[in-house]
Amino acid sequence: MNILDSKLYEKLNTIVDFVLLNLLWLLMCLPVITIFPATAALFGVVRKWKMEKEPPLLKTYFVLFKENFIQSSLIGLIWTALGAALYLDFTLVGGNVFLQFLLLIMVSVYTIVSIYLFPVMVHYKNSVLHTIKNSFYLAILKPLNLVISLVILYCSYLLLISFPISILIIGSTTAYFIYMICLSTFQKAEKITTNVENI
Repeated sequence: MNILDSKLYEKLNTIVDFVLLNLLWLLMCLPVITIFPATAALFGVVRKWKMEKEPPLLKTYFVLFKENFIQSSLIGLIWTALGAALYLDFTLVGGNVFLQFLLLIMVSVYTIVSIYLFPVMVHYKNSVLHTIKNSFYLAILKPLNLVISLVILYCSYLLLISFPISILIIGSTTAYFIYMICLSTFQKAEKITTNVENI
């Protein structure tokens, strides 16, 4: 009975951690301008959960928020400006099929990089430019992982609009699964790099 109790306690504790992390993320996103640092810290905590057993949640989150604040804010400005420019281009392009096709390619690249942006940011220590470039390279390294990540995001969206109460946990759980998918890509990239260095 004690074993069952401990397993149940462990599962309940995990759920509570996910809810607390999610609420913390939502709270730190409220000023809007802090959405990118808040999301970087969210993925950073998820990474810590994978690398360590039980890092202190509040302390870890705010340390990561502070560590990633400048870089994630810069990337946030760049990414918001690019997103706004793409949206504006779509409204102005009219019925030109060729330009629509080019914009569709650009939006696809934008989406691809966006999925890997935060996992790459917290997993590697790079400049803003290298973080963006590496996000693209790693995303196309394992296309299946990219597709799985898109499916996860879409399912999270459907869950959220179907059950609004899921907002209490959807952010942290989605970040967790996305990071796990990205991590397998990182491991493949590191293996390829090691093999090349050994040649």
